[in-house]
Amino acid sequence: MKTVLLYLALLISFSCFAKSGTTSSPATALEYNDKIVTVQNKVGICIQELLAVVDDSTSTYEQAEVVRKQGTDSVRNYIRILQNMPAWKGDTAFRNCSIRLFTFNEEAFDRYYATMIRLLYKGNLTGEENEELNAAFENLKTKEKIFDNAFGAEQDNFAAKNNFTLTED
Repeated sequence: MKTVLLYLALLISFSCFAKSGTTSSPATALEYNDKIVTVQNKVGICIQELLAVVDDSTSTYEQAEVVRKQGTDSVRNYIRILQNMPAWKGDTAFRNCSIRLFTFNEEAFDRYYATMIRLLYKGNLTGEENEELNAAFENLKTKEKIFDNAFGAEQDNFAAKNNFTLTED
């Protein structure tokens, strides 16, 4: 059960709109997009690493917590990278939307995944603990959808404003 619930939560978090384009021209809007998508993919790797530990039936709570905390630290670093990116020709909308998404990912690692891991590794949950686990999962899913949709829409707007086409990865 621990694997199924956390897997679903992590899968939802990883289902961000990972769209990118390709070009060999330096310093283009497309490369700006791709830099953000690269950071997004790194966040996805952090989520996958956490899932791998939780999915391992021999893993301990302590091992999962180490990976979760490393994920939190990595996401914080990725946020700083984006915060240091300049605006694209005065346009900060896509970058700022990305920062909001990754700040939510930080919250997911810090709050939602922490709660789910604590409860899933505890086992033999009480009714109240099951409710807490389900609430964490539902809150994560609801918020993730909001941030993912905003990110996808802003990425589409950025591509349209800068005349390039996104492709699904």
